[in-house]
Amino acid sequence: MLISNQKRFIFIHIPKTGGTSIEKVLEPYSDTIYGYSYRQKKDISIHRKHLKAFEAKNMLGDSYNKLFSFAIIREPFEFFRSWYLFNKYSEWSKRAQPEKFNLANSLNLEEWMIQPKKPSQISWLVDDRGKIIVDCIFLLSKIEEGFEYIKKKCYIPEQVHLEHINQTIMHQKKANNSELILPTKKVYTLIFEHYQEDMNLYYKVLHNGGCIDFNPVQDEKVINI
Repeated sequence: MLISNQKRFIFIHIPKTGGTSIEKVLEPYSDTIYGYSYRQKKDISIHRKHLKAFEAKNMLGDSYNKLFSFAIIREPFEFFRSWYLFNKYSEWSKRAQPEKFNLANSLNLEEWMIQPKKPSQISWLVDDRGKIIVDCIFLLSKIEEGFEYIKKKCYIPEQVHLEHINQTIMHQKKANNSELILPTKKVYTLIFEHYQEDMNLYYKVLHNGGCIDFNPVQDEKVINI
């Protein structure tokens, strides 16, 4: 998560949604970084990387609503497959969370999807009543266009561009073919059964052009990008 008092934004970083690219280019404008710092600044505080929106709001109080908050989501099957491959193949997972590493290596993709306590993307975006409390949600598949909107909204210089850091590719190289093919009907059924809110949110944003504004102080508006 990034917070910028200078540019008045807060970026809620959902894991496995391409947020590392956003963090890298927006870090120079941030005075608080939650997670890994690309440039170790003495005046930047570094905390947990993937704080959820309700945690950020509890921490910041009324100041939260004065910042432009945004997040990125991705197609739910791709999100859960990326999460599975990360837990199964990453060296970090093997070292830092061996219980999840061992579990992922003992299950196939379908079995992994029906495990309890699986993360949902929407859980990063809502308060304790289930209300979305971020201003804008972008799709990873349209993040280039979305970043142009972010730049205008936050007065980021025009010459700043995204540099893609696709960490998932490293994990995909280790994956077997059955883990990389398109989802079966059974898998999609499982996603709809267990992650219906994520699916509903994804298609809502998709059908509204790849970006939607949930600003609580304004009427909901669609931004076509």
